Amino acid sequence: MLVQACSEPQEAPTAPQNEVEVHGAGWMNPSSANFHGKVLAQQNYNSEGCRECHGNQYDGGIVKSSCKACHTTFPHPEGWMSAGNQSFHGKVLAGQNYRLTECAACHGTQFDGGTSGVSCRTCHATYPHAEGWLDPSSATNHGALLAAQNYDAQECQACHGADLSGGTSGVSCKKCHTSYPHPDNFVAGPASHFVFLRDNSYDLNSCKSCHGQDYSVVKESTSCLTCHTQQGGPEACNLCHGNASGDATVLINAAPPEGLDGETSPTEPAVGAHTAHFNFFDFLSTEQVCQECHVVPNNFFAPTHIDGNNRVEPALDGPLANFVTEGGSRVPNGSYDANANTCANTYCHGNWGLRRTQSSNDFIFTAEVMTGNSAAPNWVTPGSVACGSCHGLPPTGHVQHEISSCTICHQGVIDAFGRITDKTKHINGKVNVFGMEYPMY
Repeated sequence: MLVQACSEPQEAPTAPQNEVEVHGAGWMNPSSANFHGKVLAQQNYNSEGCRECHGNQYDGGIVKSSCKACHTTFPHPEGWMSAGNQSFHGKVLAGQNYRLTECAACHGTQFDGGTSGVSCRTCHATYPHAEGWLDPSSATNHGALLAAQNYDAQECQACHGADLSGGTSGVSCKKCHTSYPHPDNFVAGPASHFVFLRDNSYDLNSCKSCHGQDYSVVKESTSCLTCHTQQGGPEACNLCHGNASGDATVLINAAPPEGLDGETSPTEPAVGAHTAHFNFFDFLSTEQVCQECHVVPNNFFAPTHIDGNNRVEPALDGPLANFVTEGGSRVPNGSYDANANTCANTYCHGNWGLRRTQSSNDFIFTAEVMTGNSAAPNWVTPGSVACGSCHGLPPTGHVQHEISSCTICHQGVIDAFGRITDKTKHINGKVNVFGMEYPMY
């Protein structure tokens, strides 16, 4: 590593008579803004300009003036070999994330001496790795180091090759890791790639680094698409949530069950009433049902898709959830309480009102406004919503009668037992009376 050091001030070398002085005033004065140490620091110790006169090894060059004339430990600072010193080379390397390009300039690309004639192996018997590099119990074990730097293996590639199959070192990771570049049981089990991705916020960019942007690059006889054959490959919605064995182009297969952690019970927040909603709104497209509660991402990496906490935040901003009634004055504002697992203030669960003055059947009203119950159903309690939950039987402000007589006015929508016979005419933003359909103002 090329690190410039400061020693005791020396007499400034003078240019031969009748020759030009190349350095400005104060070049050798530590208190001057033009002091060479300060100038080098300002340019991040880029000393290429010095080589032109002082030589590639700074040993004099054409001016016959070597850095070693003042800096006895050049090119390293005092304390470079002292483990207790702040300038100790190990500490300096750690401080710059073990970037070794400056070291290679003098010690060679393999650090076996280079132009300096000094090999790192002179002192470091396990060079280029630290003691304990292969000891799983050591803090300097290579696995622990890679984990600490989020498995960035660029430094490894310098010696072991871009594909880590040996490179100039001749040592391949496969020598010890037979399933390299993945750990054992990476396909399935507690160390599977799904678990790895889940624990790393589903960052598929780590897969792309080897398998390409479309996951099709074959490494060690396989690509991601070898197993992930459905449309979208590893980015298919139903691989993480929903029915992984179903057709990825059918969006309902992307809805739980299963949840991200394999949940299947409707009492789990990841599953809840998904199936109930799809079953009821089977007259809507699957995408419409999803969009009532969720912002459906247009791709895997969309900002609204994965935010790190692995828990969805329902938007509840679909057209049914926010349907405006009561002459434009009743504007639902849907919300979801993740602690109580309840939604509230949505049209579809009873936040609506009908004005008598806007109805052609005002005889059915007992108040100026007929209202729903604005229910707050529990997402994880099956059966928490039934007839009467979202609006009374009959609704508040409606003439009282038994449920068996609903069919008299609402024929084709409900039967004498209170069962919805045509779901397209229920929770649709309209009123169906006497076989006619009216806008729900």
